[in-house]
Amino acid sequence: MSESDQTVIHLDGRNGDRDIESDKKYTTAAQKYRQSTQNTVSPPQSARDAISTDGSITTTRTQPVQLEVKLPWYKSVTWKDIRDILPTLIILFFGLLIMVLVIPYAFSSVIKQLQQEEEMKRLADEAERNKTLEAETKTL
Repeated sequence: MSESDQTVIHLDGRNGDRDIESDKKYTTAAQKYRQSTQNTVSPPQSARDAISTDGSITTTRTQPVQLEVKLPWYKSVTWKDIRDILPTLIILFFGLLIMVLVIPYAFSSVIKQLQQEEEMKRLADEAERNKTLEAETKTL
């Protein structure tokens, strides 16, 4: 995700795209300050004026510096985002449920064969021990 894809939110909590003139919710003191500073040219601004080759004065205006406040990733998660992810989560949990319930049933015959093989080995070992014990008791 590049830096240009992220939303810029200024310190006042407003989106950077809003026009100052379109917002009518300011107090009168803020409106007076904006009106007084909006049309004036500051000395550093007038120092950037340049005279072109044909003698006309051109001014170069720079955009005001904007301070970006980036919110944590979880602040932008909405209920709509959760609703969009919900079908994926349902499919995931349904798949896990199938895996837990169906796979052991499918392999139950293999598991039974392994258990029977272990039981046969145990019985064979026990029979071998019994034969050796009988042979030892006959020799005594």
